[in-house]
Amino acid sequence: MRTQLQRRLEALERRFSTDQEPGKAPLPAWLVADLRAQGFSFDHDGRPDMKSGAPGR
Repeated sequence: MRTQLQRRLEALERRFSTDQEPGKAPLPAWLVADLRAQGFSFDHDGRPDMKSGAPGR
């Protein structure tokens, strides 16, 4: 019984492991608006669009 519980616990630890990098938070709307005013464009995910030739590259 104890080994079965230990295996379940290990499986849960593997499943909910924190080894992965957390997702990045989206930029605040005021910052996006300011960057767009400076000539940056963003893709549908909110990341800077590298194809746009944004300044600072």
